[in-house]
Amino acid sequence: MIISKSGNITTDDLVDLGNAEDYLRVSSNISSLLEFVLASKHQRDISKVFTFSSNIMPIMAVLLTASVPVHLYVGEGGKTIFDEE
Repeated sequence: MIISKSGNITTDDLVDLGNAEDYLRVSSNISSLLEFVLASKHQRDISKVFTFSSNIMPIMAVLLTASVPVHLYVGEGGKTIFDEE
């Protein structure tokens, strides 16, 4: 739509898109637009770009879909978002 409309996107156009069906993500038209912009900017396939509304859900999404052990690294002096509990 963004490419075919040449910048003339209306509110009705965005409403007609509906919401993303992936409930692990933000699930809004704005998140879909952000994913498109990021994919275009970094020359990536849009099906491989995801946005999340929290710091924990990206990690949880990886953990839920990974078929091998996942190692989480934080920078020196960094703090993990998980604790021993």
